[in-house]
Amino acid sequence: MKKGGLLLALLIILVVCASLYALTLSMNRQDAAEEESAPVLTVVKSIDIENITGFTLTNTKGTHIFERQQNGWVYNNDSHFPMNTDFVNTTLEALSSISAIEVLDREGEDLSAYGLVEPQMTLSITESVTDGKQITRFLIGNYNSFNGYYYMMVEGNEDIFIIDNKLVDLCGKEEKDLIQLDTLPENFAADKITAITVSYMETERTFTDESEGFTELVQAAGALSLAQYEKYYFDKKEFITPIEIVISYSDTVSSNAEGSSSVTSAVDYEYKITASSHAEDGKVLFTVEDSEILYRMDKEKFISLETLLANWDTSSK
Repeated sequence: MKKGGLLLALLIILVVCASLYALTLSMNRQDAAEEESAPVLTVVKSIDIENITGFTLTNTKGTHIFERQQNGWVYNNDSHFPMNTDFVNTTLEALSSISAIEVLDREGEDLSAYGLVEPQMTLSITESVTDGKQITRFLIGNYNSFNGYYYMMVEGNEDIFIIDNKLVDLCGKEEKDLIQLDTLPENFAADKITAITVSYMETERTFTDESEGFTELVQAAGALSLAQYEKYYFDKKEFITPIEIVISYSDTVSSNAEGSSSVTSAVDYEYKITASSHAEDGKVLFTVEDSEILYRMDKEKFISLETLLANWDTSSK
């Protein structure tokens, strides 16, 4: 390499190194600035998760009571309620350490100025202690639109705390946020459906790709949704002249036997739906498999019951 070329290469290397060094310094300064701007939190209450035996969330729409019992957590003393266990676990983690952004000096101000005389939300935590149980109640007041924070105090304590939205979001939950709904099988899809069997009024009909209307039924079955529930505890006996729908579908499964190559085979599945034979307020009510939850769907989107039943032949098998 000529001397001029070598000098040019060295110059390029120096420029690259200088740029990387400047970038590193800039990132370090940015990280340091972010650390300095982040508020130093004040721990208001710390609790060992294992000692939390219950908690109550109250907002303007209702009260939600959670209790730890022998078989797990129970909501509103109702063992039938299908509670979302992920919600409970996340909540316990949040309740184990409650922090504040700032502690205010009240200087004799009336609590009503902070919305703490009639708080919009409350949180009560019950924990087991040496001599029995202890209940700590947190009051959440007004929202300060200037800084985007809420006011909070612990009942029996004079301090007023400024908190972020985490605790507020938790206390603002509704029943629909707490329930664990069913889910459709992961491998369920319209293009895998091979047959749909409908039972009604002691008669049964099976639709396949050779049957009139099968394509429309498959499209409707593929749009099946478990997003909206009517109520969480339901006995199928409540349906008068129910209609039962069994969706048969097939999927390929790969398996590896030791010492051999992968083998792909077709596996047949069934998914059962029990539905009301008439729509209520434009909704079809139904349950799936062995679920105790009653769901609803717009009759236009649900499997075409009206079309099926309008010309139902009770003599057909």
